[in-house]
Amino acid sequence: MYCGACCAAEDEAKSTAVVSSFPAAQDAVLPEPPAATPLPEPPEPKDKDTPQESVQNPPLAEPPEEVPPKEIETPPPVPAAEGGDFYITLDKRECGKLGLDTLFRRTPPALKVSKIKPGPVSEWNAANPDKQLLPNSLILEVNGEKTDVTKMYALIASEQQLHFRVCNKP
Repeated sequence: MYCGACCAAEDEAKSTAVVSSFPAAQDAVLPEPPAATPLPEPPEPKDKDTPQESVQNPPLAEPPEEVPPKEIETPPPVPAAEGGDFYITLDKRECGKLGLDTLFRRTPPALKVSKIKPGPVSEWNAANPDKQLLPNSLILEVNGEKTDVTKMYALIASEQQLHFRVCNKP
């Protein structure tokens, strides 16, 4: 944008328009837009009695043959844990106990680990240093139950194999 007198060359003849919509730039001068050029008219048919030839699109290429997808044997998916949670599986057949003391909260339902004792939990921790069940860990789910701490405790007492969803976040 130019201000007018100092920026415009005297030999160029340009028309300008004053814009007053900006209070700080009431004396700003803008060039007028060039006149629009009209679009060219389509050509007239040679003979008005003869119908125009229709324009045909080129034939579409045939789609490639569908190749059936290869079947890949994959292990069954492990359910994804939410934001930093992880799953552990414990078997208490040998000693009948987990080696774990817990406290509970009803809302939201969870078991809070208060102490780790000798047993399947301490063995799990030794074998899985990246997924340890520690004091203050929260057990959020026991064998799929996550709605009631009473049912969670019942599953721990009755089942030999336990699948926990654990959260170690403070």
